[in-house]
Amino acid sequence: MEYITSEIDSFKEKWRMFRKMGVRKVLHQLLGLAMILCSALMIWNGLKVLTHCESPIVVVLSGSMETCIYRGDILFLHNDHTKPFEVGEIVVYKIKERTFQSFIESSKFATTQHEENCF
Repeated sequence: MEYITSEIDSFKEKWRMFRKMGVRKVLHQLLGLAMILCSALMIWNGLKVLTHCESPIVVVLSGSMETCIYRGDILFLHNDHTKPFEVGEIVVYKIKERTFQSFIESSKFATTQHEENCF
């Protein structure tokens, strides 16, 4: 019970501080937050344009490629349609809103996939 009352008192104190700040300071902080969010969205969309990818940055979720890429690693992607896939590259593809990653292990797979995906 003491924990709840201390949390309520803490909330009341923070509310008093918020009321003392004034409208101008609150609007200034909200404007700063909006600028940070807009900047992040602009950077993300800029990366999408530069890399020709829907998701230019992905995080590895499983340990299926743990010999060189571990769970939690961050991959920076690019979509270069001018050259064919090569053995050893990592292919990232999406099926029904799920993203998958795999190695290209043979040259036959690389040429077949490139011929099918050329535009």
